[in-house]
Amino acid sequence: MRLDPVLELQGKNADPTVLVLPDDRVLALGGSGLSIWDGSGAQLHWTRGVIAGDIEEDEEEFPGQAMPHGYANLVAAGDVALSWGGMSNVTVWPLDGGALHRVFHGDEVSDAALAADGRRAISVARDERWVWDTSTGEILHRLQHAADDHADDDDADGPAHRCTGRVAIHPDGRRAVTAGTGLCVWDLATGAHLRTLFDGRVGALWFRSDGRLFVAAGGSGGVIASFDLDDGRCRSMEALDGTGEDPVVGLIGEPASGVSRQGRAWRAAGVASPPADPDDVSLLFVERHGYEVRTPSGGAPYDVTRGRREIDQRRFGACLPLSTGRHVILESHWQAAPALLIADHRGRIVHELPLADRLALRAVGRSGRVIAGAGAALRVIQLVDEPT
Repeated sequence: MRLDPVLELQGKNADPTVLVLPDDRVLALGGSGLSIWDGSGAQLHWTRGVIAGDIEEDEEEFPGQAMPHGYANLVAAGDVALSWGGMSNVTVWPLDGGALHRVFHGDEVSDAALAADGRRAISVARDERWVWDTSTGEILHRLQHAADDHADDDDADGPAHRCTGRVAIHPDGRRAVTAGTGLCVWDLATGAHLRTLFDGRVGALWFRSDGRLFVAAGGSGGVIASFDLDDGRCRSMEALDGTGEDPVVGLIGEPASGVSRQGRAWRAAGVASPPADPDDVSLLFVERHGYEVRTPSGGAPYDVTRGRREIDQRRFGACLPLSTGRHVILESHWQAAPALLIADHRGRIVHELPLADRLALRAVGRSGRVIAGAGAALRVIQLVDEPT
């Protein structure tokens, strides 16, 4: 297994949020707008992040700086992408280069998700949970929990906020889960609350392509649990190693769908096909002190291997799971010799690509495309799986 540099892309945004779509298109989003390239590096579209009523930034005085519309998070499905972060709106970007539009909440948007066809989205902000049409911005349902009617609006931990914070849509497109200090299931066609699965604090959640829901809950020293949405039963629960400092940064499996590093979190870049054997799928999650690969197998307890920072104590940086499902790629910043490292599930370095300058990992695609960058420049690197 090795990494081969392929091409370079010159974007318009410093330190953009990046996605690699399943067809190898690359999306790079920042304050000035969205760039889209095809797999050969040809730029397909450039959409400036301004609509009527926006206050435009002075590009000469503040080149590449973020405009106040929340571009820290990016997801894509069907023919659209969504962005949000730190503001009360979600921006809809048509991937054909068409005009963008926004949906405004009454408070800061904490998370959003797209259905697989890209036609519907769900976004959450404090005690608001909205299902809406991505083509028009029309709100289809305002999701309401029975406890919301009795919530104290001044109590941030009250019932109105118990299922707000994180969101994910089931692969069937018919149901969604919202999470915060509770884990609630919703019918997207009717907006009805179906059930509450879990009452603890949830930090990360992810749907496997066969519909099984995995959550990381309870903060430091918490658990990884899985649920069946059809009957609401908890199928597995395992304690995590407590570190005392927000252990779970991201939770993802089937990384063949593609992964983007956004802040300290991971986001899937596409919907993976169901595996032949759903239990033979790695779950990878990052902790501040390292990474873990947990492989559920036939209902048995997880086989756990850990790659801690000790594999490269002085230079371990960002970490992303590769499409093999058993390897991760790491930033190496040791001394004056920057590199990208591939490590296996046991923490062993299996390949090192020396770099002329320091690069930050941005995203990994389904076909093994790795995107790393410095400033507005992005480097495309191909993962090559050599026979042993």
